[in-house]
Amino acid sequence: MSTVTHAVSGQRTPLPHELAVEVVERKGVGHPDTLSDGIAEMVAMKVDPRATCRSV
Repeated sequence: MSTVTHAVSGQRTPLPHELAVEVVERKGVGHPDTLSDGIAEMVAMKVDPRATCRSV
């Protein structure tokens, strides 16, 4: 996994597992991302019925 170094400060951006707090964005029903995720899941199931969708 790569890290990003800030040119101004010279410090690298911490990796997710190095952070004390994780910020999560929740999207409700009707949000464009939720709608497109649902469409993608339906298409995946039509293309390959063995496809399973897992929440991350």
